[in-house]
Amino acid sequence: MRFFEVMVDLENVIEDEEKREKALSSQKTALCKRADVLLMEYDSRAGIFCSDLDKSATFVTCINDEKLKLEDVVDEFLKGIDLGVKSFSVKELCMHAYFNELRSAYRNRMIRDDDQFAETFDLYEFYANRCDFFNDKVADDKKTVAELKSSVEENRLGKEYEEELLRVLGRKKRAKFVGNPANYLMISKDATARRVMTRDLISALYLRGRLQSKRYTIIDLGDRDCSLYTLETFYALNEGGTVLLKVSERNFADGEHSRGCVDMKKVCEVVKKKGAKTLTLFSMDFASDKIRARLENYMMGVPLLVFIDPTYRKEEAVKVLQSLAAAEGFTLSQEIVDKVRKSDRSYLNTELVEVYNAWRAEYIGTEVFPEYRPFVTHVTEEEMQRREGNAYEELQQMIGLKEAKTIIDGAINYFKLQKEYRNRGIEFNRPAMHMSFTGSPGTAKTSVARLVAEILRDNGILSEGKLVEVGRAQLVGEYLGHTAPRVREAFDKAKGSVLFIDEAYSLVDDKKGLYGSEAINTIVQEMENRRDDTIVILAGYPEEMNQLLDWNPGMRSRVAFHVPFQDYTEKELLDITKLIAKKQGLFIDSGAEDKLLSIYADARLDKGFGNGRFARNLVEKAKFNQANRMSKKDLQFVSNEELRTLSAEDFVYEKKAEAKVRKLGFAE
Repeated sequence: MRFFEVMVDLENVIEDEEKREKALSSQKTALCKRADVLLMEYDSRAGIFCSDLDKSATFVTCINDEKLKLEDVVDEFLKGIDLGVKSFSVKELCMHAYFNELRSAYRNRMIRDDDQFAETFDLYEFYANRCDFFNDKVADDKKTVAELKSSVEENRLGKEYEEELLRVLGRKKRAKFVGNPANYLMISKDATARRVMTRDLISALYLRGRLQSKRYTIIDLGDRDCSLYTLETFYALNEGGTVLLKVSERNFADGEHSRGCVDMKKVCEVVKKKGAKTLTLFSMDFASDKIRARLENYMMGVPLLVFIDPTYRKEEAVKVLQSLAAAEGFTLSQEIVDKVRKSDRSYLNTELVEVYNAWRAEYIGTEVFPEYRPFVTHVTEEEMQRREGNAYEELQQMIGLKEAKTIIDGAINYFKLQKEYRNRGIEFNRPAMHMSFTGSPGTAKTSVARLVAEILRDNGILSEGKLVEVGRAQLVGEYLGHTAPRVREAFDKAKGSVLFIDEAYSLVDDKKGLYGSEAINTIVQEMENRRDDTIVILAGYPEEMNQLLDWNPGMRSRVAFHVPFQDYTEKELLDITKLIAKKQGLFIDSGAEDKLLSIYADARLDKGFGNGRFARNLVEKAKFNQANRMSKKDLQFVSNEELRTLSAEDFVYEKKAEAKVRKLGFAE
C-alpha cells in the first residue's frame, strides 16, 4: 500500500475574494461527491480525496493495487470537475501523514466520512487508536548514487554493508518489481549509523526498482502491545515496501521469560511467509553470537545479510581519530595517538567519537584559547574512580554495615564488568542482577538501597537511578485480575531504576494461587523481562525472606546478591547517635555517651529493637527533655554551647515490662 500527496497549482484563480469563495464552495461539494464515488468504484484498490483547496489544491491518494498508476487515479478523480490544473508535484507519504490529511479533509468537508476511508483499507485500528509500538517513515532524501557510496565512508558503516550497497547499485533498474531476494540484520550500538543504513539502503533499492515504495514501518517487538496479528497486518500493508523490526534479547527468551513481547521464532515464521513481497530489516543495538545463530536458524532457507559495527585497533583507530580531527581542521596530539597505538583493545566507532570529543574539548580549552588553560583540570583515572558520585562516598561513610558494604562493592564491580562485556560485544550468559537485603528493622536497608540506585546510575548501569519503594498494599489487588497490572505498573515506574520491595515476605499467602501468589509469580516474570533496565531489591527479616525465596524457586534463581544487614553494636549505635545529633547542630557530652552505651546494651536485648531507628527516636526524645530542662533556667545566662549540648539526664530509656503469663486454675 502506497500513500501520495499531489500538490497542484491551479489555472485561472479568481482574485475576487467573494467570487472565489462561492466557486470554492461549489468545487468542494463536487470533490466530496467524487471522492465517495471513486471509493465505491475502486473497492479497496485505491482511494483519493482533496484535503485542501484555495489558490492551490492538495490531493491525497492511497493505492493498494500495483497495477494502478497514480496519474490515472488523479485523472479519473478530476473528470467532470471544473478545476484547471497548471502544474503539480508528487511526494510519497508515510501512514501518519496520510492520517493527518484524512482528518484535515474531514474538517474541511472535502470528504463525507473519514472513518469509511480508513475502514476500506483496513487502517481503522491504527487511525482511531494511538499505537505507540510502531512508527511510519519515508526515506525521501534524494541522494545520488555517488552520495550513497560516499555516505559509507563518512559514517563508517562497515565492509558488509558497503558490499551489499555496491551489489544493489551495480545492477540496472528493474522494469518490474518481482520481490526481495534477501532480508537484512543490522547490529550497531550507533543509532545514527542504523538510521543512515536504513534510509540509504531503502533509497538504493527503490532507485534500482527492487522496492515499489520508499515507505518503511518501524515496529518495536519488545512492546507488549505488538502482536503477531498486527505484525501480519503491517506486512500486508507494506507490500512493495519495508518493515523494520526493532529486536531485543527478550524476544529470544523462552517460556515465562518472554512474557510481554513477541516470540522471535513466530516472528520469523511471519517474515518467511510474507518476506517475498515485503522487505524486512532486523535492527539490534547488540546481539551475542548465540542470538545471531538462533536468528539465522529461524530464518533458515531465506538469505539473511548481516551488517555489524566495524571495530578498529591501533593504527586503524588512530586513522579514524585523525579523520575526525582533520574534518574540523585540527591536528591530533601525539599523546592521544601514542595512547591509542599502545592500547590492546578494539574500539567501536561510537567509542572513538567519545575519545575524540574528550580530546577536542581539552584541545580547544588549552591550545585554541590558551587564556582558559588555567581552568582546565586534569583528573587521573584513579582519581575519577574515587570521585564517582557522592553516593558511593556516602555509603562508605555509613557507620557499621561492614559485610553489606563488601558484598555491595563486589556487586557493583560485577555490574561494571557485565556492562563492559556488552559494550565490547563479548559473548556471555546474561546474569541475574537482583538483590535481597536481609536484616532487622532500622539497619539502614532502605537508605543503602537508595545509595545503590544512585551508584549504579553514576556508573552508567542504570539510566535513572531512582528508588521506587513498594509493599504489599501497592502490589496486591483487592479483586481477581487486579494484582498483575499493579505489579507491572510498579515495574514501569522503576524503569531505569531500583524497585525496592519492603517486607517482601508479606506477599506470601497461606495458600498458593491466591493474590499474593499471583503477585510473586508476576514479579518473577518481570524480574526477567526487565532485567536490562530495572534492578529489584527484596527486603525483610532473614528467616522470612528465606521462606519467600523457597516459595517460588524462580525468584531465588534471579536473586544474585544476598546482602545481610547485621544489628549494630553498642559502639556503632553511639556513633550513629552522635552523627544524628551533629547533623542537627547538637553535641553529646561525655556523661551522655556513657549512659547511651548502657541504654543500648539493655535495648539490644529486646526482640523488637529498632537499631538506627531507635537511636533517632532517642535523640528526638532527648531534645524534648532538654527543652523541659532549659525552661527552668534563665536563658539569657545560658551559653550557646550549653544550648546545643545534650546531657545524660536528657536521655531516658524505659525498658519494656515483660508480659505476665496468667496461670490456669486456682494458682496465684
